[in-house]
Amino acid sequence: MPIQQIHPPSHFISDTHFGHNNILRYDRRPFENVYRMQREIVKRYCDAVQRTDTVLWLGDFALGLSRDDETELLRSLPGRKILVRGNHDRHSKTRLLLTGFDAVLDIAEIIDPELGPVLCVHNPLRAATHPEYRYVVHGHRHSPEPVSDVGGVRRVDCGVVAWDYYPAPYAKVIDLLRGL
Repeated sequence: MPIQQIHPPSHFISDTHFGHNNILRYDRRPFENVYRMQREIVKRYCDAVQRTDTVLWLGDFALGLSRDDETELLRSLPGRKILVRGNHDRHSKTRLLLTGFDAVLDIAEIIDPELGPVLCVHNPLRAATHPEYRYVVHGHRHSPEPVSDVGGVRRVDCGVVAWDYYPAPYAKVIDLLRGL
C-alpha cells in the first residue's frame, strides 16, 4: 500500500470505539456505560476541535453502531476528519466516506518542519515494514502512556486512553516525538 503524504493536522485521535461495549472492560475505561463514554468523548472532542481544524483519526472509530448512528455521530463532530483505517474499521472506503470522513487512508506520512517525515498508522507494528521512519504516530495499543521508544524509533500513541479521552494536539504530539 502506498503511503499518502498529508498536511499536518491540528489533532490526532484514535481508538474511540464508539458503540463497543466490551471496550469498557478491556481498557478499564471510567464510564458507567458505552453511551456515557460516547457522550464524554464527544464533549471533549468538541471542546478541543474547531470547525476549521483537521483531525487525523488513527483507526477504530466505532464498532457496533448502526450506519445511521455512525453518520449522525461523525457529522456532529467539528473539523475535517481523515481516517487512517484501524483493524475495526472494516467498512468499505465508500461507506466510510459517506459516513462523514473526508478521506480514508491505510497509511499516511506527515512532513514536520523540525522532525521531517512522521509515519501515521493505526498499529505501530506496521512501522517495522518502514524502517526509514524514526518517528511514528499511532493508535491500537490502548496504553495509558503515550510515548515509547522501540529500536531507535520514537512512537506516540494517540489513543483516547493516553490523552484523557481528548484528541491529542499536534504540537504536543510533536513535542513528545522530539523528547520534550
